[in-house]
Amino acid sequence: MWPLFYDPVLFSQVIDAQFAKLWRGGAVGEHAEDRKTIEHPTVGEITVNCDTLYAGDTDLKVVAMTAPTGSEDASKIELTRMTSLTSAQ
Repeated sequence: MWPLFYDPVLFSQVIDAQFAKLWRGGAVGEHAEDRKTIEHPTVGEITVNCDTLYAGDTDLKVVAMTAPTGSEDASKIELTRMTSLTSAQ
C-alpha cells in the first residue's frame, strides 16, 4: 500500500471507483492560463505561471503555480521554501 502514497493518481483510483472511471475516460475540463505576480514579504515580487484546471460543471478546480526552471522567480520560490523549512524547526 505504501507505494500508492507516492502516486496520487494511482492512490485515488484505488480509493475511489468514480475517480478511476473518470480518469480512464480521459475527459478533460476547461483549462485557463495566466501570469500572476505575488508580493512576498521576504523576497519581494515573484511572477508565476498560473494554470487552472476546472472539473466540468462543478466548483472544483486545481491551480498550479510554477516558475521557469533556473529563473530568478524559481530561485525566489526555492528561497522561501528553504526559509520556511528552517524557521519551522
